[in-house]
Amino acid sequence: MKTSSFRLRLLAACVLLPAVARAQAPAPIAIDIPDIRVEASRGMQLRDMDVSTTIVTREEVQATPELTTDQIVNHIAGVYLSQVPTTGVHPTGQSITLRGMGGRGAERTLVMVDGVPFNDAFFRYINWSKIPKESIERIEVIRGGGATSLWGNMAMGGVINIVTHEPQAGERRASVSLGYPDTVNFDAAATVFANEYWKAAISASYAHTAGYNETPAAYRNQHTVKTAAEAQNVGAQAIVTPTADSRYFMKILYHSINEKGLVFDIAKNGWTGVDLTFGGRTKFDDGSVLEGLGWYGNNTITTHNASSSGYTYTNPASGNGAATYLAAIGKTPYYDYGGSLVWSRDLNDTFTDVKAGIDARNIVGGDSTQVFSQAGAATAFSQVHGQQWFQGLFAQATVHLPWLPLDITVGLREDFWKVSEGSFNHAALPEGRQYARFDPRLGLKYKVTENFDLRAAVYRNFGAPGMNQTFRTFYSGNTAFQANAALAPEYNLGYETGADLRLGPVTLTGNIFHNNLTNVIDSTTICGAAGLPSCATSSQAIGNTTQFSKQSKYYNVGKAEVEGFEILADWRVSDTLRFNASYTMSSSILTDNSGLATIVGRTVANTAEPLHAQLGNVPPWSALAGLTWTPTPKYRVTLNLKGFPTYWYDTAHTIRNDGAALLDISASYKPAPGLELFVTGQNIGNTTYVAQGSTGSSTPPVIGQPLFFLVGMRVNL
Repeated sequence: MKTSSFRLRLLAACVLLPAVARAQAPAPIAIDIPDIRVEASRGMQLRDMDVSTTIVTREEVQATPELTTDQIVNHIAGVYLSQVPTTGVHPTGQSITLRGMGGRGAERTLVMVDGVPFNDAFFRYINWSKIPKESIERIEVIRGGGATSLWGNMAMGGVINIVTHEPQAGERRASVSLGYPDTVNFDAAATVFANEYWKAAISASYAHTAGYNETPAAYRNQHTVKTAAEAQNVGAQAIVTPTADSRYFMKILYHSINEKGLVFDIAKNGWTGVDLTFGGRTKFDDGSVLEGLGWYGNNTITTHNASSSGYTYTNPASGNGAATYLAAIGKTPYYDYGGSLVWSRDLNDTFTDVKAGIDARNIVGGDSTQVFSQAGAATAFSQVHGQQWFQGLFAQATVHLPWLPLDITVGLREDFWKVSEGSFNHAALPEGRQYARFDPRLGLKYKVTENFDLRAAVYRNFGAPGMNQTFRTFYSGNTAFQANAALAPEYNLGYETGADLRLGPVTLTGNIFHNNLTNVIDSTTICGAAGLPSCATSSQAIGNTTQFSKQSKYYNVGKAEVEGFEILADWRVSDTLRFNASYTMSSSILTDNSGLATIVGRTVANTAEPLHAQLGNVPPWSALAGLTWTPTPKYRVTLNLKGFPTYWYDTAHTIRNDGAALLDISASYKPAPGLELFVTGQNIGNTTYVAQGSTGSSTPPVIGQPLFFLVGMRVNL
């Protein structure tokens, strides 16, 4: 089905559905939309929003069969993450796609925790293990550019905000679970002091898994082993409420995670960090509200990459006698700090939710990588450093027309981005790269009936390249992966239309979206591959081109078009049974690669980034279905199903990821107040599929998580 034809059908449905609803029911059924203050939209009420939004409550989070936060998010409509657990892949191998906005090395979705940016300051990946499942109060998702004027950088695909649980007076809670294969999870939190004005709490979590062998059986040798991981968090927070209209907080979190056996037995990763966040909210006598947030994070990641002599991708059996060796050691220390200040107020019945604010972020970091031969000799070294500055000014207001059930939301944002102090192997990179971007937004929400709304929005937004893309050059096997300090930001012009229909216990939502991206950033092969010059003759190649006979580099490759539709349904069959389902289709194609063709010296039709091909690592569709049955307050059963097709791992369409249909099941029992026992099973059919393709002779494909079982209990005193 073409997207354009679906638009016509959906628009027709939007016109006909109210008539169908009136014909099927003698009177409209008023549905009360929850009065939720959505932090992902800097405080707008859910009932007033003109965008496609999903709220996952604490009860829903704890009922889901998924064990980790990334797995939970991966079961939200429109979101697609790698099916490899976050603890089983290098940070640079992770990605998040929302509404088709994603791809290899591209992060176009802003993830936050309690309103603070959570995308890693250097790599842009999401360290999901920092957020244990038990710590989540709710998850807010705004699809598309609905929050673009409020958040700026990286919010092109949408915004995901995870709101953590606020400690209560006298609260003591713990959760422990054991799983197969060889998995232990523990999480605990306690309020250590509380009175009328302030409270303090501490928390700790620990997770260990022996993992699974991510290498397909046909590609294994004696050195391809299970990927094990261990993560721990220790935190403390204080909340002060000096008056009924003021609230202030401070949190500190220490985090560490270690991964062992990433594909090969001697490969490992480790990173540690400390994060400090603070902020507050004050309401004044005139009804206005002033909110502030601040943060500081300091992290270090170390990587030990391995290669295997004698191992070949095309004939793995020939490598059964291969020997692994340490190919590279990398260390990446970095820190970031920032903050925001937002003023908001309802001026009158016509002008509501008027807000204005500023935000800023500074990121400073570097990377050093030492490369070794099989004999242990150092053969290459790279050391990079850089800094990025972000500043933003924004304003937004909603107008309610008294003579028409139409709400108009106008947002304005000006962003500034600058790169400075760049160096590569102690040689200074060009200074003075800075950009300014004005991004307006217009949103409409028309209330056709009490239970039927029409929505539309048009917006511009931008995404700056990350530190990993601009400053980190690294090596793996015979391939050099180059950063590019000259990268420009990506820009986007998008629009969307949608409808929400509520028919008693049934809620239906349909959305159509379209985005035009310019300056699309992608990592592309520049030499050493079929149809491209050898690295020995390429002007873009670096280092020892005999050893690194294949090289890739980040470029602004051209323009892309991302469009599609999504359908969401929620049916509360009865007080004890609930069903939900969604389907998202996204066509994400490169429409112009003329800039890249000039760089690599090829024709437009013959580059490593072909035209009119789906962008790498972006599935063309995904489908979800879920069912929750609560026959009594003591018993609960939840089923989640996710399906996706075979799709290309790279934009050149040379390597495929497998499609799959995966079923997860959980059941829980509450034998006494404050006590819950649960059992969870993932990938019940034990489907084996390639979840992450790969290139090169030393790295085999990666398979998704196989069958997994876990039992545990929650205690809340």
